[in-house]
Amino acid sequence: MKRLILLFVFLLLCGARLEAQNCQLNGTTQISFGTYSSATVQTTGGFSVNCPSGVAFSIALNAGTTAGATVANRLLYCAGCTPKTLGYQLFTNASYTTIWGDNTNGTYMVNATGTGSSQPFTIWAQIPALEYYFPNSYGGNYTDIVTVTIVCAKCSVSGNPQGVNVNLQQTAVGCGISANALNFGTYTGTVLNATSMLQVGCSSGT
Repeated sequence: MKRLILLFVFLLLCGARLEAQNCQLNGTTQISFGTYSSATVQTTGGFSVNCPSGVAFSIALNAGTTAGATVANRLLYCAGCTPKTLGYQLFTNASYTTIWGDNTNGTYMVNATGTGSSQPFTIWAQIPALEYYFPNSYGGNYTDIVTVTIVCAKCSVSGNPQGVNVNLQQTAVGCGISANALNFGTYTGTVLNATSMLQVGCSSGT
């Protein structure tokens, strides 16, 4: 009987320890850029993590759902817009200098240690200035979904992974222009000719 009681107490302690090693990834906040007009647009989103005190974990963000995107070059997508994609990026800091990714292609995961209570994490998002677009996309909705994953070697994670919705409501009314590179090749003392192409797109009535 005494052995059974000791075994029961041991199992209770182990169960409590295992339960205490569980982390929770909580609800995400959408990243919304509003309107883009060739000037830099910055905004934030976020989520929270609850891990036991002293438990180390890392947070990775993937490339998103747009075809051709990477963690180093994320893309918003709009099926009826010109162009169909706009570049943007996610950062770990308010100075927009460290790309938040998965430790590949020059990006970094965020490393943290649990406190035993909910810890908020901010995602700083930016569409750079002079991103190529045509304003005839006015009213178009560029979107992406980036997956947040908690990496924890010594714990389990509930609610893992989760998606963060990224949204650009529209591009501004006006005109946009893009150009291909003008390449003369190698100069050898004779006349060289080269051609390039400009593309201009304006919203209706502009």
